[in-house]
Amino acid sequence: MRTADGPPESLLHGVPILKFVPEVNGMRALAVVAVVLFHLELPWIPGGFVGVDVFFVISGYLITSIIGAELARDHFSFRVFYGRRMMRILPALYVVSIATALMFSLLFPPQLSGELLKSMVAGLLSFSNLWFYFTVDYFADNVTQPTLHYWSLAVEEQFYLVLPLLYWALWRAGGARLALRVFALLLVVSLAWACWVVGAERSAAFFLPWLRAWELLAGSLLSLAPLQRWSPRLKRWLAEAGLAMVVLAIFLYNSKMVFPGYNAVLPVLGTVMMIAGAGAGGLANGLLRSPPAQWLGKISYSLYLVHWPLICLVSLVFALTFKFKLLVIAASLLTAWLCWKWVEAPFRRPVTEANSGKVTRVTLTATAACAALFVVFNLGGTRLWQQYPQAIAYTQPSHADTTFFNRDTCFLTSQSNALSFYRKDLCLTPATDRPNVLVIGDSHAANIVEALKLEAPGAHVMQATAVGCKPTLEPVGERRCTDLVRYIYNDWLPRHKGVAARIIIAGRWDSADGAALAATLAYLRGLDQKATVYGPVPEYLVPAPLILAYEQFSKMPLRAWLVKTDRRAVDTAFAERFGPAAYFSPYRNLCPASGCVMERNGVPLFFDRDHLTPQGARLAVKGLDTEPSGAAVATQAPASTAAAAMKALQH
Repeated sequence: MRTADGPPESLLHGVPILKFVPEVNGMRALAVVAVVLFHLELPWIPGGFVGVDVFFVISGYLITSIIGAELARDHFSFRVFYGRRMMRILPALYVVSIATALMFSLLFPPQLSGELLKSMVAGLLSFSNLWFYFTVDYFADNVTQPTLHYWSLAVEEQFYLVLPLLYWALWRAGGARLALRVFALLLVVSLAWACWVVGAERSAAFFLPWLRAWELLAGSLLSLAPLQRWSPRLKRWLAEAGLAMVVLAIFLYNSKMVFPGYNAVLPVLGTVMMIAGAGAGGLANGLLRSPPAQWLGKISYSLYLVHWPLICLVSLVFALTFKFKLLVIAASLLTAWLCWKWVEAPFRRPVTEANSGKVTRVTLTATAACAALFVVFNLGGTRLWQQYPQAIAYTQPSHADTTFFNRDTCFLTSQSNALSFYRKDLCLTPATDRPNVLVIGDSHAANIVEALKLEAPGAHVMQATAVGCKPTLEPVGERRCTDLVRYIYNDWLPRHKGVAARIIIAGRWDSADGAALAATLAYLRGLDQKATVYGPVPEYLVPAPLILAYEQFSKMPLRAWLVKTDRRAVDTAFAERFGPAAYFSPYRNLCPASGCVMERNGVPLFFDRDHLTPQGARLAVKGLDTEPSGAAVATQAPASTAAAAMKALQH
């Protein structure tokens, strides 16, 4: 995935000839450190995910430069090129995948280990990005996806499959000049497409290779530029400005923003500028050439491979406190160095026409052997878990049937990613013979709709829910969600005043949501609508069914170590701010004085970290008033007009 080749030294027929330059190695160090720290959820590096974009640009630049230099010398070979890619990528991938499969086949119950087996095979066959796009949705917990980071390897490997064929054809048809024009056209098309798609379906722009191709093509275009003709002063300026752009993205971006797409232009352009400025003096190039950066760049591929499985491994058993994060960093660095020394370096041997066939045969054999090992590990883990039937019973909800959320009709997800999928006829048709209750929100709102119907049979429950934003007056997030929330607040409710006897607003609230919620409640009072905020539920660092299962093995109170304490703080703050007239706390049912309840009669109340099973949802909503009068009516604050609420929100 990450090559050791570097920027150009000279030109042959308009195409760069390569030499190793340490700045490129230092860029790898910057990228992998950003990704690792982001995955450890360190709050001071919220945009570390842009490290993957840095890798994409570097890979596009280096691979295109390698192919171009060999085409210019008239000795490019597809067999040799793909053989080199296999030797560079696969040995470390095999070793890390085998170790991951062994550990997690034992740690995961049969319900999860079967999915792990499929994702491991997808990683070996270079379509992890497509596998996760079609199978991982909002309800999947990252901790149970130790191969999730393979998606970026798959994007690069798919690029490696297509680029040589395209470049070779363009070279034969018109040389480097034609390749430059076609690459530029493809970059513009891919970027425009990604910007168009990302607002409605971020997962597509994130995983699909044709929507990420522009980032790699940015490096491809740079490989055709005569960088050696540029002045040292210009190159130094480019390196300084490029590094500043990437660092700004790392520290200022966050996972809630619309990304990739147009927001990815900043780190991509910054990486292009850093590569263009390599070889000049200055602070940026000095930092990238420093010994620590060179060492980290050398092990960057192995570090990328090993860090995420280690994070998942620790997170499954312990709360990922700062001390454990430091432990994961140390373990990742040590494991990555060992992997580089004993796996990566020994396999960095020349591939020629004479031995390329042998490389291909060995690769196919090794891939088949790895897949067989994955199956063996899966069977062995299943037999181990079968010795603890209660633990298996606890983990059944890990693959809960989430149809009770009314998915893709009244609850929009990544599969139903536009307002046009929302079934107003099914979800917003009021009853005329009983009180109407409207539930607005995200997955936490959808989670309780069916439970409300059972707990309050005298009410008619309507549903307007979508993944991707908070249900406040000015929502921010996925377009499918913001469009739905704005439609309800700005269109449906003003046209249906008094139809809903009660509006319930539910979401995964944070303490920062208090002001927006207050403005939303004021707006609804201006419409003479009675509303109740449904508070946060307890949340765990690991899926609750796994905690219950591991407690069977260890006989230790893991739930006390793995519960998130900040959720209780949010609940307490909102209860004080909004009062019992406008706020309902699920905590009073799920966490009585004796402690938080995770199961009843052997049935888990959660199916992941913070979403409830049907049994848990019924317990959570007990006492939630759905009538137009009673304890949940918001009467303690004076009514204000909708215009005043909007003005307050804007300020």
